[in-house]
Amino acid sequence: MAIIEIKTGVITIKFNKFFIYSSTCLLALSLSSQAAAAKTSDHQKPVVSGVNDKTIYIGQEFNPMSKVKAIDSNDGNITNRITITGKYNLKKPGKYKLLYTVSDKAKNKSVLKRVLTVKKDTIKPKISGTSNKNISVGTSFNPLKGIIVTDNIDKNLIKNLEISGKVITKSPGKYKLYYSVKDSSGNNLTKLRIINVKDISKPVIKGVTNETIEVGTTFDDLANISAIDDIDGDLIKQLKVTGVVNTTKPGRYTLVYSVADKSGNVTSINRTIRVVDKTPPALKGTDDVKIEYGSKFDPFSNVTALDNIDGDITDSIEIKGSIDTSKEGTQTLTYTVSDSSGNSTTQKRTILVNEAPLNFLNTNEDYVSPDNQLTVNMSSIIRNDEGGYYSYTIDYSITNFTKDAIDEASFKIFFDDGTSTPQFGFFNKLYPGDSTKRTYSFKVLKSQNVKCIEYGSDIFFNQKPKAYSLKWK
Repeated sequence: MAIIEIKTGVITIKFNKFFIYSSTCLLALSLSSQAAAAKTSDHQKPVVSGVNDKTIYIGQEFNPMSKVKAIDSNDGNITNRITITGKYNLKKPGKYKLLYTVSDKAKNKSVLKRVLTVKKDTIKPKISGTSNKNISVGTSFNPLKGIIVTDNIDKNLIKNLEISGKVITKSPGKYKLYYSVKDSSGNNLTKLRIINVKDISKPVIKGVTNETIEVGTTFDDLANISAIDDIDGDLIKQLKVTGVVNTTKPGRYTLVYSVADKSGNVTSINRTIRVVDKTPPALKGTDDVKIEYGSKFDPFSNVTALDNIDGDITDSIEIKGSIDTSKEGTQTLTYTVSDSSGNSTTQKRTILVNEAPLNFLNTNEDYVSPDNQLTVNMSSIIRNDEGGYYSYTIDYSITNFTKDAIDEASFKIFFDDGTSTPQFGFFNKLYPGDSTKRTYSFKVLKSQNVKCIEYGSDIFFNQKPKAYSLKWK
């Protein structure tokens, strides 16, 4: 039995036979006891991992220590103590035995057997990315793009890849490419790849634009039209046009232009042609004319309207204005006619109504005044347009064929509305056989229509013309 005393800095153990040890002696004793105990208690073998049977191919690299480890419970990692016995030939097929041996410090030993099988490489390389491919004519093509070559042993075999065959991207067709590669073991692989160069570009039709043309004009549906294909070239002879344009009839017409190349690519375009009538009707017979005062006038007489599409449309003529032949001067009519297309023609026509005839008296005829028996002869009468009125100038002669001396008379003007106006003349006395010439002027508003003129002495009180006035109108 021992008694342990612990004091600051010193541990003292007292045994029953009165032996006393310091802490330093005790530590040495303890370590010696532990070492002795370890030598008698470590019976665990090191654990070796990664030593499995393995099959490799001739030419393939082999490292017998790859992924092999030896771990001891006391000594830790003792992989470096592993020894390998046995021989193998990586260039010769066969089965080779290898022994892996490792011991820890306690002399615990682990021995593992490993069989290495070396076989001849009969596995062919692999080529991926050689699937058949469709490409458009004219596009670029790289036969190595996307190609991957792998082998179970050899690396970077892409440099050994051989490609036979040719692809002409400018010409449509199916092209065969053969991809071949051989590994270092002589294993060979060949794969066939089909490259289909297809013409998928449609022909181009140019010049097919919507158009508006005048009715009656000529129309060529192929004028300025072209059809070009990037492979077949000019296809204008293969261009088909369906639809008809009737240039004699206004309307909207649809034409369909279509063309196909040798690869079956089709282009079709619709075209709208509008045939319109822009020609207005023609009015005839609307020339300016002069007509007599008081005459009958038909504004439709000899007037016609002809249209290039509708034909005779005289019945459609409309006239604005009217002609009053009882009024002298210029009057205007407006003729308008429209066809079924809405084209309109308008013409103005001037109608000149001549001056009213001065037939309210006769010239160069003797007239005997019922008042004073003087003989009057009108040699001329002249009318002038003064704007709002007419001025009249009368040349006449007076002769006294009686036996008495007679005073000259004067004139009185009568109008259609029943009114009259006296005119002062000359009042000289004419003796028997005397004759004289006179000129007399008077004015009349244009709105007044002269009915007759009277020569006599009683010009103030008689409200109606006498039976023997110079002239009844």
